[in-house]
Amino acid sequence: MMDFQTRRTLVLKATAQAEKVRIKCKLGRLETADPVVIAEQRGCEVRFMSLPSLEGIYSPETTATIIVAHV
Repeated sequence: MMDFQTRRTLVLKATAQAEKVRIKCKLGRLETADPVVIAEQRGCEVRFMSLPSLEGIYSPETTATIIVAHV
């Protein structure tokens, strides 16, 4: 289990990063954020694949790729 101070530090870092992404994507604090749209705007390819598991997934591509498994 994570101690309180470590958890607090992690939450603060994640919040700061989220705010940076919102600013770069020109999203207000109260606007909904679609993670797929944001990833694509940031140059990531997003793929939805029908996979039972992500074990053994490897992509030799040099571009950032997010693979979302759904059954």
